[in-house]
Amino acid sequence: MQSMNKVEAALHSLARLAASKVARNRQVADVVFDRCPSMTDLARSALNHAAFILKLPKTFFLTSVMLEVTNTCNLKCRFCPAVNLKRKKGFMDVGLAGKVLKQCKNLQYVYLYDWGEPLLHPELDRIIETATRLGHRTFMVTNGTLLVPELSEKIIAAGLSTICFSIDGIDETYEYFRGVEYDLVRENVERFLKVKERLNPDLRVEINYVVSELSEGAVERFREIWGPKVDHITFQPMLTYQNVPRRRPCRELWKGTLVVFWDGTVVACCVDYEGLLAVGDAKKDSMNALLNSQAMVRLRRGHAKGNFCSLCSYCSEYETSEIDGRFDGRLAKE
Repeated sequence: MQSMNKVEAALHSLARLAASKVARNRQVADVVFDRCPSMTDLARSALNHAAFILKLPKTFFLTSVMLEVTNTCNLKCRFCPAVNLKRKKGFMDVGLAGKVLKQCKNLQYVYLYDWGEPLLHPELDRIIETATRLGHRTFMVTNGTLLVPELSEKIIAAGLSTICFSIDGIDETYEYFRGVEYDLVRENVERFLKVKERLNPDLRVEINYVVSELSEGAVERFREIWGPKVDHITFQPMLTYQNVPRRRPCRELWKGTLVVFWDGTVVACCVDYEGLLAVGDAKKDSMNALLNSQAMVRLRRGHAKGNFCSLCSYCSEYETSEIDGRFDGRLAKE
């Protein structure tokens, strides 16, 4: 990792302060300059956040799109609700992905994941290539178990901007949650780091660590082991899907992100794994129009008034004093 100069360090410190005071999530500050690489990106996100604070029925900009390239997975993780997914499984057509990407402008990222393992898609590199050619940065989350060197070279050559590995613990804890050996994914990640240093040193590498009662105790040790190797680690509370009283509106509705399932169904939030709150169809609807469609406006107005639909009421997270909440807006140690 390159060391920050004094100006970058000062900006980083200001971002951390702003994120903890305004965005209510201090981990946001660690990635704010990656997610918003230009002043225009920062301004767009700031305006969307202002819409959230003011509880406006509409937000301003479509800032990112999440493409569920597939909802199939090679693992059956203990905490993943998609293990019992009822909706049909499949792979996103490359043409559909291209259609969505062509109509979107000035996105901060195209996220190539949702409820499945993206590396299972046989034409993932073509989707990455399409996004890259259209000027979009791409962000993929993977469990890393399938990432052999040949596949690593393929997605890097296609133009992948950021890869994030899902690793939730060390040794036995990881193996309990994921059902595969920790050493397998550790070796794959370390091998990928060598490949990317050879082919594209600027490719960003992150890790997402789901924090639960069983994994919380290993957070600091995990940070010590992996922190020096990657660009960022996100510690995220595990979704528990319990019907608990919701205290705050969800910022995700104003953030400017829409989720496109593999079959084209568009939903408002990545938590909606069954598509219960579908707001449109990417095969016929414009993504920019869907951002402030009647369905999205209705959801925002409900949250602004404290009237949450059944799905949002069940959107709960593991309670911990160490990690900031994502969907309930809870700040650790508040």
